[in-house]
Amino acid sequence: MIGPSAYETVDRAGMRCGHRGEPVPWWAPPQTDIRCVWSLCAGCWTTPDSIDLKAERQQRQKMTDQDFMMKTAWETLSEDEQQNIQDYGRRL
Repeated sequence: MIGPSAYETVDRAGMRCGHRGEPVPWWAPPQTDIRCVWSLCAGCWTTPDSIDLKAERQQRQKMTDQDFMMKTAWETLSEDEQQNIQDYGRRL
């Protein structure tokens, strides 16, 4: 399935996943480098060898599935913001 960038996917449940299948929060910017993974602790795309896996696991446990669902991003927008996005998409 397609996603926010060429390196990401959004599964049928609406969960955003990075290139390696790691969960990516809906508010993260698009992945632009195939060698990067999303760090929940740092809040940015970074190389896998610079990540503390234990800290990342603990941070992931604190977050809910809603934090990773693209649907949640849409729900937090106001009706005007949703309409502007749709209008812009129609013009392209």
